[in-house]
Amino acid sequence: MEIRFDRLLTAQLTLLLAGCDVLPDVLPKGDDYCSGADLPDGWEITEGYVAVAPGSDCPAPEDVIAPATWDCCPVYEYQGETCELVEVQHDRPLPSYYGSTTTPTTTSDTGATTTELFDLCVYNAVFSATDICCGRPLLADGHAVVAEVAPDPRWAAPGAVALDGVPARDRARLAAWWARAAQLEHASIASFARFTLDLMRFGAPPALLADAHRAGLDEIAHARACFAVASACAGRPLGAGPLPLDDVDAAPDRGAFAEALVREGCVGETLAALDAGARLRRATDPEIRRVLQRIVDDESRHAALAWRTLAWLLADDADGALRARVDRAFEAARAQLPGDLAPGAAVPSHGLVDEAERIATLRAGWDRVIDPSRAARASC
Repeated sequence: MEIRFDRLLTAQLTLLLAGCDVLPDVLPKGDDYCSGADLPDGWEITEGYVAVAPGSDCPAPEDVIAPATWDCCPVYEYQGETCELVEVQHDRPLPSYYGSTTTPTTTSDTGATTTELFDLCVYNAVFSATDICCGRPLLADGHAVVAEVAPDPRWAAPGAVALDGVPARDRARLAAWWARAAQLEHASIASFARFTLDLMRFGAPPALLADAHRAGLDEIAHARACFAVASACAGRPLGAGPLPLDDVDAAPDRGAFAEALVREGCVGETLAALDAGARLRRATDPEIRRVLQRIVDDESRHAALAWRTLAWLLADDADGALRARVDRAFEAARAQLPGDLAPGAAVPSHGLVDEAERIATLRAGWDRVIDPSRAARASC
């Protein structure tokens, strides 16, 4: 059954990654939600920011395409509408995920380092309210833990991204997205390390341990490749700083391990392969295509590893309690999948796709990969 299931999963992923029957459902913007119109399901008004040089004027709301959110995983390229300027926070480092900050630094000839500061123009804006993380996030209390972006050229793997003809505004958008993708890939290294320790705690067979170690090495390659793209787009070397691990704990029991496996592996890795595939279908830059193809291939294998691990756990579930926790974890993850989104700004040649198309791909992934895979496991 193991071989047959892996072939089923691979076939399902292959069809979706080829774009078969995956058509985006586009929802027009419609009402002026900033003026108080009821938001559709899956949307919320929250704060985002635009960083400008200290002392610079903040752009008018109508000129802001997509302010970054304070607390978001993953980072979406599109938000529905920028409403109003709330405040200006002067001389601040750049915020990142869940309260951490990115603090670019410059080093002088004397060896002194200076933190790069900005004025943050804070706006109310309409964002997708989902909290689904693509890839295997490193979660603590339900939140993704990532390292700060740091000026470290050691993380930038060799590779040439063609940027001739790409406007400065798009380059900045690309640098921000690929740097955040690199943060998540970097955190996935630790996520697989924790996964490996949990496998050993609960007596996993050697084949699962070997594949988990290989997956961690894959994530190092993904992080380096994403940092390389981000560095090329930003025009300066970007890498990862220290990873905060104070709140990252091992699973306390098999049930908690199984729930984390569902969120981070069976759902996260499967959707990561589909997300990268949606980007690969639109990308034309050879280096971007190479990076995305590697991620598609590796995340597909990681997804299969997660499903094999789940089968191993459920094989020792005489009273059905573990399966019940697994089912609840799947339903909770499914409930977080957003509805149809309006089309947004994209740079498809370099990996940024329309958010409506991407979400449609992920929804199709639930219908044609995750749900059938759950059914297949239920019959094992």
